[in-house]
Amino acid sequence: MPGSAEAQHQPTIPQSKAISIARDDPKAIEALREHPDLSPSATRNESTADWEVGFYADDDQLVQVVVDDVGGDIIESW
Repeated sequence: MPGSAEAQHQPTIPQSKAISIARDDPKAIEALREHPDLSPSATRNESTADWEVGFYADDDQLVQVVVDDVGGDIIESW
């Protein structure tokens, strides 16, 4: 199907929205309380197209939140 692979690469929700959603996850909230200087970084998983939002202290990822690109729901976090 022409165009379907192209459409898969276009995010439904923007990166900034995925980060905002991830900040509301209980694990992210707890980590941000303990480490207010955490820096978020969001990338899209190539196979699922979901957002993977990591919260970092220096180079160490303390929390990752996976956000569904279509509905904006939190799928999982650790």
